[in-house]
Amino acid sequence: MTWREFHLRKIGFERAEKREWYRTREVGYASLIGGGVDPKKLTKEKYIPLDGPQKSTSIMTDSMKEAMRIAREKANLQLNGSRT
Repeated sequence: MTWREFHLRKIGFERAEKREWYRTREVGYASLIGGGVDPKKLTKEKYIPLDGPQKSTSIMTDSMKEAMRIAREKANLQLNGSRT
């Protein structure tokens, strides 16, 4: 497969995936609106944004990251210390 063929397949796959996500959003939004949510307050784009830049939704705070780093260092020291 040439690079061009691969690239065209990739574009086609991404297009199909995006189409599937539009269908999924439509079904989810319809069920949400059917449940009593006001459609004027929550648009489809606010419900599941598909176009535009995606923002990262990391739930780890800086203190959590620091605790993970310290725990990783302790684990590395224990592993390296037990080998000698």
